[in-house]
Formats: sequence, structure tokens, C-alpha cells
Amino acid sequence: MAAVSLFNEVLASSPLYVVVSVFNEVLASSLLYVAISLFNEVLASSPLHVVVSLFNEVLASSPLHVAVSLFNEVLASSPLYVVVSVFNEVLASSPLYVVISLFNEVLASSPLHVVVSLFNEVLASSPLHVVVSLFNEVLASSPLHVVVSLFNEVLASSPLHVVVSLFNEVLASSPLHVVVSLFNEVLASSPLHVVVSLFNEVLASSPLHVVVSLFNEVLASSPLHVVVSLFNEVLASSPHCVAAVSLFNEVLASSPLYVVAVSLFFKVLDSSPLYVVVSHN
Repeated sequence: MAAVSLFNEVLASSPLYVVVSVFNEVLASSLLYVAISLFNEVLASSPLHVVVSLFNEVLASSPLHVAVSLFNEVLASSPLYVVVSVFNEVLASSPLYVVISLFNEVLASSPLHVVVSLFNEVLASSPLHVVVSLFNEVLASSPLHVVVSLFNEVLASSPLHVVVSLFNEVLASSPLHVVVSLFNEVLASSPLHVVVSLFNEVLASSPLHVVVSLFNEVLASSPLHVVVSLFNEVLASSPHCVAAVSLFNEVLASSPLYVVAVSLFFKVLDSSPLYVVVSHN
């Protein structure tokens, strides 16, 4: 941890970091930033936002929400859940995990990451993004969405699902998987990968890309898209359709031959040098 602190001090005194810090101060005092902040304050006090907030509070105190919360508390105290939690804590304290975490912290504090984060923050505070987010919140609080979410939570807590999840966690902590993951992280931080990523980010911020993205956001919020999405949710909440597909998936996923064959196939594929190189280029 001392090494990370020292690295952060050196980074904080680097010319690029100082330039980014000055850029942040100038941006915070710019007219556009002030206008966006003012717009956000006005939006937060608008009647629609107040109604949505009030609706969320009423929903949070509804019997259904209370029942789901109680169900989650009972599930969290089950023996299997406790065993998985203890397993995760033991894994988190392993030396290799600590090294990977340290590597991630160093990468997260790199100058390029800071610039990308700044770009994302500016984009996230745009008026259109705020309106789309508000629309998503209203849709997410609809009764149908709540019922579908509740169904998903109940399905996710089924014994078979828990066993499969536990099997996946054990597989993910196997030595081969850890070595491949570590190799992928090292490859992701190579100069060539950084240059390609930077090129993609510059391309993503080009005027044409912004116009296409804006068009997609407007299309996604159109009445026709909403109707299609609603139709999909209704279909997904159909007891017969969901039960049939879920039953088929559970039977297939619980087949010993299927589990062993698929796991073995992915282990061999993940460790193939050609697959690793192709996946990251």
C-alpha cells in the first residue's frame, strides 16, 4: 500500500496530472458546465421528478417490496449463502488476488483513464442523457417491470441456480483460469492495446458518431420502441413461456455430460494461444 501511495504522489506531481487538474478547474467554471448544473437543479425540482420520487417512496413501502426485502434477508442468512460468502472472503485475501487488485488500482490512476473518465462525466451530464435516464427510471418503476424483476429474483434463488453459480465461482478460481485472466490483463495494458483503445475513443467522440448515437437514443425513446419493449416484457412474463424455457435450461444445465463437456471445451479454448490473441485484437 505504501508503494501505491508513493506512486500516487509521483503521479500527482507529473505535468500531465497538473494539466488535467487545471483543465478540470477551468471546465468547472465554464459557462456550459454552469448551465448544465443549473439545468440539473431545475430538473430535480420539476413536478415530474417530484412525482417520480414520491411514486418510488410509495412503492418502497408497498407490501410486495417489503415481502421481497424480507425474502432477501432470509436468503442471506441461509447456510449455503454463508458458505459462498466465506469462500469469497478467503479468495479475496489470496496473494494473487491482492496482486491483481494492486495492478488494477495502478491502471485506474493512469492519466489516460483520468481523461476518459472526465469525458464520460461530461457526456453523462448532457441534457438528453438526463431526460433518457429519467424516462428509464419511470419505466423501471412500472408494475409490470416490478413483477418481472420479482420473478427473476425468485428464479435466481432456486437451489439449482445457486449450485450452478457456486460451480462457476469454483471454476473461475481455478489456477488455469486465474493465469489466463492475468495474462489477459497484462495484454490489455500493452502499448498496442492502449493505442487501439485510444483510437476507438477518439472515433467514438467524432461528430458523426455523436449524431448516430443521438439518433439511436431518440429512436430508443420513440413510442414504437416502447410498445415493442412492452410486448417483449409481457411475453417474458408469460408463465407458460418462461416456465417451459426455464425448465429446459435447468434440465440441460444440470446434465453432468453437458456441464463437463462445456467446461472442458471452454478451458481448452481459453488456453489456446490463437484464441487469446484473436480475442484481444
